[in-house]
Amino acid sequence: MKASAALGGELATLRTTLRRAQDGLAYSQMLFEDRMREAFLEKVRVNRGVSETQIAAATRDEGAMRALVGDPDLAAFVIESARKAREDSRPSGSAEATEFMPRAAAVLDRMEAWR
Repeated sequence: MKASAALGGELATLRTTLRRAQDGLAYSQMLFEDRMREAFLEKVRVNRGVSETQIAAATRDEGAMRALVGDPDLAAFVIESARKAREDSRPSGSAEATEFMPRAAAVLDRMEAWR
């Protein structure tokens, strides 16, 4: 019961973050992209049978990430998102909702289709 309550809270938080990201709030956009990256990297870790250490190392090396995921666009997203998260937790600007949502949806589609 506790796990499902925690999941419900997690989903509500994610929905709120997405709503704020859609409104063009830079920090929410960054948080949403971080969540996308983390979920995708967990999928990669499980499907490829690699360690968290190997995943962390690949987030700093675009060639290694490309080799790991086999998709240059997803690799670029992961590398850029991880770089932004490492450098500064306060984004300097935001994408308009008209730019952010289609880009986020396209990346999510690729992540979901990835094998």
